[in-house]
Amino acid sequence: MSVLKKLGDVVGMTMASEATLSMEYAIPYVSLCSIDNYCNGVLRVPLTMYEVETQILINGRTVEAVLQTILGEGF
Repeated sequence: MSVLKKLGDVVGMTMASEATLSMEYAIPYVSLCSIDNYCNGVLRVPLTMYEVETQILINGRTVEAVLQTILGEGF
């Protein structure tokens, strides 16, 4: 079993600084992140830019759908 599988599903630092500062100043926050290049550099075969761009488009549609659900159709 790889180290990543033992640690969790997602490894990233997307909100590390913001989360720390928000907690220090008691500022509520929410984060909505997507994984566009999962394990790039860890895979045996490097990801192509096409694969990353395709995943960005897919994730972008998912993020839009989530925001429309939360904020309503006027988003």
